[in-house]
Amino acid sequence: MKNIFQKLLVNMGENKNIIKITQQKDEELNKEYDVYVIETDNKNYVIKKSSSNYEARIYEMLSVNKEFGVPMYLGYMQDDEENIWMLMEYISGNTINNEGLNTYCKLARELGKIHGKFLKIEQSNYDYKFLRNSNKRIEDKLLKIKEMDIHIKYKITDDILKKIDAIIRRMIKRPQTLIQNDLLPINVMKDGNNIKIIDWEHGTIGIYTSDIGRLLGDCKNDNGEQRVNKQWESDILNTYYMEISKSNHFTVTYEEFLNDYEYSRLINYVGIVFAFVINGWEVTDWYRLNLEKMVYQLKGV
Repeated sequence: MKNIFQKLLVNMGENKNIIKITQQKDEELNKEYDVYVIETDNKNYVIKKSSSNYEARIYEMLSVNKEFGVPMYLGYMQDDEENIWMLMEYISGNTINNEGLNTYCKLARELGKIHGKFLKIEQSNYDYKFLRNSNKRIEDKLLKIKEMDIHIKYKITDDILKKIDAIIRRMIKRPQTLIQNDLLPINVMKDGNNIKIIDWEHGTIGIYTSDIGRLLGDCKNDNGEQRVNKQWESDILNTYYMEISKSNHFTVTYEEFLNDYEYSRLINYVGIVFAFVINGWEVTDWYRLNLEKMVYQLKGV
């Protein structure tokens, strides 16, 4: 593996002597990732393994603006087994799990910049045809679920499915942009005063409020404790709205924005519930929590 890493560095014009390779691991989950910190004699890097160049192409899109809050992308190579190895800058900070309101407002500004840049994105454009579409993906899941017998085990009624169908149709008509599509605090790094949004492998085209809806709506445990302090919600939303409003393509009123945000919170819960149903997973407290939140959100739409 060291030979692959050394070749990647050379190919990208970073001809450095590798001193140490450290595979990244989630200690809490006891899970290893195909992400490696590479220490050289005078600089560190991150190398990430993937089965396709999908994430690399998204980083290439994001590289058009060096001021975006994402890791600096240096390029990729394919090995003899067709694995993709991406080379990126090393970020010395930590995730924002334990950060305060100011950090989350910085994140909201970075999101607003990125989303504003890619508003009105056209998937028919050759450069963007490769992107997945989150609306289409959840539509496909809904169609599959409609054909399944789920009423007893998963407690999802036909009325619930009809409401979700109507919401998906509405969301398709709202402003679309490039979204990270898994925006949790663990996927955001703070390096000094800078915010870096990492892990774009799930990036898609989707409604502009998807990321902020997941960030502020997702729970971190079965007790329903939110990942981000509920009291910060208004400040974070205001910051995001002010930033994305700088885009000439953004003509959404604040009231419309808040409605879009609530729909995106709902779709976050829908995504979790649908994953359980489609995969046939056993009902757990985590499922019940997200089902309860989904049903509650549906009452308000």
